Amino acid sequence: MTFPERALAAERSLITEPLAGLARSHPGLWRLDSAGVTPLGRPLQALVHADAYDLNSRRLRVLMLGGITGRQADVRTAHAVLAGYAADSRLRGHIALSGVAVANPEALSLATDGMNSAGGVVDGGFPPEGGYFNDPVAPEARYLWRWILFQAPDLVIDLRSGSAETLEVNAAVSGLGATRRVQADHTLVHALGEARQPDPGAVPAIRLTVPADGGQSLDGVWSMLGRLKAGRSGAGEALHRRQRRSAGEVASTLARRYGDRLEPVVYTQGVAISGRLRVAQHTGDVAPVEAARRLVEPYVSGARPPFSERAGGQDLAGVVWCEELLALTGDDRYRDLMVKAADRFGASDVQAPPPPADPDFRTEDMFFVAAVLGRAYRMTERRRYSELLAGYMHLCARRQQEDGLFWHGESVPRYWGRGNAFAALGFAEALTYLPGDTAGRDGLVATHRSHLESIIATAAPSGMLRQVLDVRGSYEELSATCMTGYALARGIRLGWLSRAVFGGPLERLWKASLARVDSNGDLVDVCTGTGPQPSLGAYLNRTALSGYDDRGGSLASWFAAEMLALATGDGR
Repeated sequence: MTFPERALAAERSLITEPLAGLARSHPGLWRLDSAGVTPLGRPLQALVHADAYDLNSRRLRVLMLGGITGRQADVRTAHAVLAGYAADSRLRGHIALSGVAVANPEALSLATDGMNSAGGVVDGGFPPEGGYFNDPVAPEARYLWRWILFQAPDLVIDLRSGSAETLEVNAAVSGLGATRRVQADHTLVHALGEARQPDPGAVPAIRLTVPADGGQSLDGVWSMLGRLKAGRSGAGEALHRRQRRSAGEVASTLARRYGDRLEPVVYTQGVAISGRLRVAQHTGDVAPVEAARRLVEPYVSGARPPFSERAGGQDLAGVVWCEELLALTGDDRYRDLMVKAADRFGASDVQAPPPPADPDFRTEDMFFVAAVLGRAYRMTERRRYSELLAGYMHLCARRQQEDGLFWHGESVPRYWGRGNAFAALGFAEALTYLPGDTAGRDGLVATHRSHLESIIATAAPSGMLRQVLDVRGSYEELSATCMTGYALARGIRLGWLSRAVFGGPLERLWKASLARVDSNGDLVDVCTGTGPQPSLGAYLNRTALSGYDDRGGSLASWFAAEMLALATGDGR
């Protein structure tokens, strides 16, 4: 057997088959998922307990990591722990155990003494600084860090096999009596006890070494866990507070942070202005309205041109706020500016998108075209706009794939998360503004529903949508989650989506989004601007941004404002 053949055999026997078998044998207990991907694209395969993300669970939520060293003995011990847990009903009643049995699969399969294929050491350099999730040396560390902290377990166990039993704890651990503190060595266990902004908080973690005796010593593991009581970690408490916020609270937080700039005119800033004004419509606060009027006045008055000669859809959609300002002020100049944007979309061949939309049917344009032409139709009742929009959306519907999703473009066969969210948002916008007698409207609704069902089916156990929808382990991405949530909330509120069918998925998307928006309006993991990419790896490696981000802030603002409208029964 050659070296590559041995590596593949190791993957099958130690990496993929054991966890898949446990998931099949216990379908109500665990969901087979992935915590991330390696430099070579191998998944960090995980078993996720049904209570893993339930911060109100009565069980002790434990996350076990095995094989972070890349040693076979550690992996086999982790498999033994998972199998023993599954077979013990008493343990299952007290503990909600999730696990990654092979946290360093490349080191295991390539036998590289703890290093992955890029020469990186996975259990080092914590907390990771930057490189989310495209670090060229140790992307696994970024994936594991984010995955753990936003699962926020009550306890993390770094399980290892050795000659004798040892226990080391981090600074966040209490309730285990006399124990040895783990060294300040930048390993995962140590860093979890020191987690700070932008992370939600600390997580108790232990490094537990047990003798490699075929699992005979694991009784000590269960005895130790049996002494612990369920209780949220620092990270869990922070996420619980975030997820208890009302839509009004979150919408107001985002309105204070975003929507105060428009340089240049582009959707990533214009949508935030719209979101800020939608909140003002609910609160009756005139200050944001006056601030928005001052901000946009140079473009409305003609003192500055709002669009260049080569403006694309992303630029034209930067004036979506015209709708709110017209409603709030009655100033017809906002209608005029919206019409100027709509008139940039020219007539086209009956089988092609209206220019400047991309002839490759990029999903971004579904939103840009619908947002502009839809608003122009509502403001003017000119059928040219609704007919152009309807014709384009029917063309887009024909690009839906057999599995219900959309490629990023006809020549880009990738299920980019935000690309599909753009499509969902585009259909939601189109259905908002197209008149009820539009030919084929029912067909558009059917396409939209089937698309949303397909997106929802790809969601991670956390409720988040992924950077690439059909790649388990690609990072959980906020903007796609917010945009899809907006489409669900808008459809339920205005009646083309059933609350009975889509209400549960909406709540999961909302709850997941809340976890990644802090009290200052800072965000976690928004994919940077992304045009068509040449490969799957290029999509997986697009930088995830955290902190202030106008793109993510805009889309989160719309989602929160729409949830507020849904909660208050606003029928606008």
